[in-house]
Amino acid sequence: MKNRNIYPNIMLDGNIILGSVIMFTGHIYDDADNGKYKLKDYIRLSGWLEANGQLLSKSDYPELYEVIGDIYNCDNTDSSLFRIPDLRSMFIRGVQNEPRENNNRSSLDDPDASEKKRLDYITLKTNSSDSKEQIGTIEKNEFSEHTHEVGNLIPATNGPSPSQGMLISTTGGSIGQTTPTGETGYKETRPNNIALYYLIKVSYNTLK
Repeated sequence: MKNRNIYPNIMLDGNIILGSVIMFTGHIYDDADNGKYKLKDYIRLSGWLEANGQLLSKSDYPELYEVIGDIYNCDNTDSSLFRIPDLRSMFIRGVQNEPRENNNRSSLDDPDASEKKRLDYITLKTNSSDSKEQIGTIEKNEFSEHTHEVGNLIPATNGPSPSQGMLISTTGGSIGQTTPTGETGYKETRPNNIALYYLIKVSYNTLK
């Protein structure tokens, strides 16, 4: 980062730091006009935007660009623009740069932090960087590793030799045959949740 000495002057608006994200519980857009939504004045005039991945001009928001740079600049080839994060439909994860020192809380550690399996925001490819601070990296939905117990198994009567192991089949099934279980659940794994807006502080001036 450059010009760190100007941060105290450009980053603080009361207690709000440029680049900060908050959750907002009300409506932020007026009714659509010709298919376009207009940001409500009380949001726009206070220097906030929805964190929806939109492109901003570096010349219009130089202080914000100084803070977040090109971390979220995916699919942008215009060097005069930069992108703010797209937090729609996303849960937020606290960055973990190194393991906890308290072993009693090590089970809370992010395994992807040490195994470097988190995804780069820009490419959605594995970020294997040795850099400690991997702000903006993404973890896609996944199940924790686990096993299942299966009942009603019998040894296969015509399996291979013992040195090759023994096949098993479910009662009534044939050797080598697999039967899928019925589908259950929905299209994603998720906890109870509620939809709110993520807003990002982009300016201390009135937005256009």
